[in-house]
Amino acid sequence: MMGLLLGLFGVLLIDVWIGGPLSKLDGNVATRMNRVDVSHPLIVDAARWATVLGSTPVLVPMVFATSLYSLLVQHRRRQGLFVIATAVGGLIVNNAIKLVVGRNRPAVANAVAHAAGKSFPSGHAMNSAVIYGALLVVAMWNVRVPRRRWALTAGALLLVGLIAASRVVLVVHYITDVVAGVSLGAALVIISVKAFTRPSITSHRIWIEPESPR
Repeated sequence: MMGLLLGLFGVLLIDVWIGGPLSKLDGNVATRMNRVDVSHPLIVDAARWATVLGSTPVLVPMVFATSLYSLLVQHRRRQGLFVIATAVGGLIVNNAIKLVVGRNRPAVANAVAHAAGKSFPSGHAMNSAVIYGALLVVAMWNVRVPRRRWALTAGALLLVGLIAASRVVLVVHYITDVVAGVSLGAALVIISVKAFTRPSITSHRIWIEPESPR
């Protein structure tokens, strides 16, 4: 899975870098989406609400609350550090790639929304995939019922998908920006899980093992 996600990101990165066919399609989609926005303000309002869920004021408190709860209440240092390291690592990687690629955001007439910084990959999409993905890992460790695990996974996927789609609807990102952000973000979560995994003596679970309170 990690290889497929990184491969998808690599294809999108190369296409954006050379101005390939997907990049050209991006421009057409942005122009058409902007026309829809002008005529359908309710769609824009819905996108604004969704995009907030992937914003810094929402994601940062989630990271701090989850990590502090793991560290101070549950006494699971590895679990708390996993959340922090994954979130910070995703932020650093996103900003570094934005700087290197330097892709400008969509430019349309009568834009319904504006955003600063470069476009590829989408920070909202990538940070949402990283942070909600990390929180999903922590939740899955604590939940043993398969049905609940499926529900949590579906909820996280839906949430990240809505946030990513909202950036395209608001025409502050291209489709390739958000797909690249989600794919790279998910890959980073998998990499982080592998880095923080402590193998169990009795099983081969991939989830982070708890640490005994001192």
